[in-house]
Amino acid sequence: MSRPGETQPDFGDVFEAVKRVVEARGVRVAGEPLVTYEEGGIEFSRTALNEYEVRHRGRVVFRAQHTGALSNAPAFEPGDWLEEVSRIDAEVRKGGKE
Repeated sequence: MSRPGETQPDFGDVFEAVKRVVEARGVRVAGEPLVTYEEGGIEFSRTALNEYEVRHRGRVVFRAQHTGALSNAPAFEPGDWLEEVSRIDAEVRKGGKE
C-alpha cells in the first residue's frame, strides 16, 4: 500500500520494467520454457504460460501476460519490492550492473 500523499505505481510502467529485466538478465531453465532471474530477494520470470511474474519473499506480487495485459490470474501488490525493481531496471537501461 502507498503512504498518504504517494501515488500508486502504474501497472504498465511496472510491466515494462519487469519485461526489460527478464529479457536482459533472464536465463532459460534447461529443458523448460521458463526464463528466470533473481536478485536481492526478488525473482523475475517469464513462465511457461508466457507471463511475466515477480516473486518477493516467495510470494507472487506481480503477474501479467507477455502483451502487457492482465493475465488470467493477475497479481499486482504494490510494496517495497517496487523500489528494487526500479533500481534493477535502471541498471539494465544503463547497460550494466552497478
